[in-house]
Amino acid sequence: NPGDEPLMGDWDCDGEQTPAMYRRSQGYMYLRNENTEGVADFGFYFGNPGDVPLAGDFDGDGCDTLSIYRPSEQRFYISNSLDNRVAEYSFVFGNPGDRPFVGDFDGDGVDTIGLHRPSTGLVYFRDTNSSGIADRSFIFGDPGDVVFAGDWDGDGVDTVAAYRRSNGMLYLRNTHRAGVADAQLLVGSFRYAMPVAGVESIVGGTVVVPGFDPPPPRRASGPISISGESGVVIEGLHVSNPDGPCIQVTFSANVTIRNTTIGPCGGPGVYLSDVDGATVVGNYVMDSSRGVLAHRSTSVRVDSNTFLDAGRNFVQFDKVDGPGSSISFNRGQNALGDSEAEDLINLFQSNGTPGSPILVEGNRLRYGGPSRSGSGILLGDGGGSHQVARGNRLVDPGQVGIGVAGGYDMRVVDNLVYGEAHSWSNVGIYAMDFSGGCDGVEIARNRVNWTAAGGYSNGFFDGGSCSNLAVYDNDWNADIGPEIF
Repeated sequence: NPGDEPLMGDWDCDGEQTPAMYRRSQGYMYLRNENTEGVADFGFYFGNPGDVPLAGDFDGDGCDTLSIYRPSEQRFYISNSLDNRVAEYSFVFGNPGDRPFVGDFDGDGVDTIGLHRPSTGLVYFRDTNSSGIADRSFIFGDPGDVVFAGDWDGDGVDTVAAYRRSNGMLYLRNTHRAGVADAQLLVGSFRYAMPVAGVESIVGGTVVVPGFDPPPPRRASGPISISGESGVVIEGLHVSNPDGPCIQVTFSANVTIRNTTIGPCGGPGVYLSDVDGATVVGNYVMDSSRGVLAHRSTSVRVDSNTFLDAGRNFVQFDKVDGPGSSISFNRGQNALGDSEAEDLINLFQSNGTPGSPILVEGNRLRYGGPSRSGSGILLGDGGGSHQVARGNRLVDPGQVGIGVAGGYDMRVVDNLVYGEAHSWSNVGIYAMDFSGGCDGVEIARNRVNWTAAGGYSNGFFDGGSCSNLAVYDNDWNADIGPEIF
């Protein structure tokens, strides 16, 4: 049923893993001995409602059984038989909030318990099913990843994998230590949903990327101009201004613009200048000279908005500094080859912090041109620092997919970039110093299928002018197409 938690295991000891379902609301296990549809072959109550189910061979007899983890106690209840229906022993391991997984981490044929700490990305586990300190621990993946274990290289030892919901990518590691993934693949799909008031970028583990369906009718408003105020909320309007900016906010603090239809506008849809703290979320921006322009401001979030034919940039940060800034989970589209677009997302002389870089994450951007200087995403324009572009999906976004034009501490990771040959097409991803300084650039785990104007594959260009440039684990001829949008 919806809400059941799936597991796989060899319940009848025939060497084949088949499904089980745990109904957490009841604490009831349903097991099936064939990989076909049908009713459960048997079932039983085990544990309490809310317990987390675990499947594994916890005594090395070649048969998988079901056990549970009780988050309220940080206690594991282990059963080595499907007949007992009760735990044979239990032990405490881990901290509140840790998430359990199971694997044979030392290759001895016995499955033991591992834990992932989402708040830090720490993975740790024991080689025996008992209380105690971890036998191994290391950081792998990002804090919000879903971590589990398997024998990915066939050596008899289970190692970790991390599934990143923000980009649908699975990262596999073949050793028990920190480091980059040994392999990766795109699996699953995203669920897209229109945002609602107050929505965050991640809702119930689901990435929220809006669609293009028009929002419901909203109360009409002329241009809005605010200056010198704090705690302003603009919500539920349809703001238009054919002669200039639709919404302009200056010298203000703690500004929220949400669930508003914006456009047509003779200037930017949203113009922010000298604003300390702004959230632009869940809006529908159309027919403007720019979508959102944030100038000389701090801590600006532009998340889960829709941009249609939004002019020169969907979003530009111009001298945005400090922690807490993001351009994430937006969807934008222009008319291919018939737009005014330069960079769909542009970061100009903007600086995050080492602990809180400016995040350009999870956006879906489509169509640029005919400009021969525009990019889908441009980091480090005019310099800047601490910027990350990750988990974005770009289709024919301009002459470049993603560019690093300078600055320091720049990361371009886990993106999907597709571009067909057009008269303006150049390269999928590049790193080159156009800004008088470029240092500390990481370009990793991207999948790119890009065709230049001349009809040849051109996934990446290294201009040779960025110091400490790390380029690894990318696929410059990836098997991806326009369907990634």
